[in-house]
Amino acid sequence: SAEGKLALDRGTESKTKEAALVKTQNDPKIELYLIIGTWIVAFMANGCEHAVATWLTTYGTHNCGLNEEVMAIMTSNYWTVMSIGRVVWAVFSGLVKSAWPVLFINATCCLLAGLLFVSTSEGIVWGGAIMLGAGISSSFPALITLAPELNIEMTPRKMAYLQLGASAGEMICPYLMGIVFEFRLYHWFGPFTLVCQVMSVIALTVMYNATAPARSK
Repeated sequence: SAEGKLALDRGTESKTKEAALVKTQNDPKIELYLIIGTWIVAFMANGCEHAVATWLTTYGTHNCGLNEEVMAIMTSNYWTVMSIGRVVWAVFSGLVKSAWPVLFINATCCLLAGLLFVSTSEGIVWGGAIMLGAGISSSFPALITLAPELNIEMTPRKMAYLQLGASAGEMICPYLMGIVFEFRLYHWFGPFTLVCQVMSVIALTVMYNATAPARSK
């Protein structure tokens, strides 16, 4: 009968989708792109977060001619904006259907912040600090949600890789910027931040395209 045929078609379609989902879940290439991509983005995001927090005052006083009191307030507001952003993510993340738009918006904010840091104007540097704090705030929490969103189990090992990338960035990026400042190259602050964010955007874009099959199921 027509009803029996319709039920059979639906059953076949359901099995096909389930098979495709299992194939996506077990696709090692997608998991590899996810691990490497999230590692790089976490490295750059957390690396810039701590590099800017550590050296923003030095950059402002030596390259922009601002006093330490102004830079102390700027750094404090940088952390405040970041904290507010993380609270907002914690409250509203359950309403976010996909972390991809959030990550691309964050990356755009961080890119613009890197461009603003090239300037020596107090107002523009203020804008860069606020924008970077807002852009970085939810990047790491959003990265954690990508695996479940792609129907990939976030195992302790995958979580350890992600945390390793973030921790490595926190150590290496401030250290490298410190070496640059040791040679009095304070004007490299903006380009350093910008290059890190360009690499992050590239990694995010490659990861987005590579995991397209998992998102289409």
